[in-house]
Amino acid sequence: MTDRAPVKRYNLNHKFIEGLKPPAKPDRKDYPDAALLGFGVRVSYSNSKRFYVTYRVAGDPKVRRHTFKPAFPAMTYKAAKAEAKDILDRAKAGEDPRVEKAAAEAKAKEDAARTYGTVVDQFIEIYHRAAKGNKNHAGVRRLLLTTGADWLDRPVKEIGKHDIANRLEGIMLGTSSVSGKPA
Repeated sequence: MTDRAPVKRYNLNHKFIEGLKPPAKPDRKDYPDAALLGFGVRVSYSNSKRFYVTYRVAGDPKVRRHTFKPAFPAMTYKAAKAEAKDILDRAKAGEDPRVEKAAAEAKAKEDAARTYGTVVDQFIEIYHRAAKGNKNHAGVRRLLLTTGADWLDRPVKEIGKHDIANRLEGIMLGTSSVSGKPA
């Protein structure tokens, strides 16, 4: 086994981090926290100061690193340390925060892709085209796309009951959903 020099740890706080000077280009310097193992701040030559946490997921020898956004001072020492504690606790319990983050980002991307226009097409395909003897699917599609023309690129999650009630009221009163003028 190799002998390693002990890692110097620092008593990090807001004032200490504020006073850190950038290293020479192209270097960067890590300042591990003395109070929380795995947590620290990295200072780059451009004087960007970002918090990080290194951890191992229980049962896996691979070391992972999470770098926090935004950079200091937008993210405070206390907020970053609290988030780092949460990541370390979850990793200790066998959860990988990076996997959870990737799943959440994929879901957000999927939700953003589910727009009114794409849902109208899915609705027509599932409920109108597939129905035997239904020859009016083109008319229903045209009606939904016309009355919701200003919603075509809007994510479905952003369309609420109030929006739908207002749209239906406008249709019943004979006003165009987009312009507000009589149809």
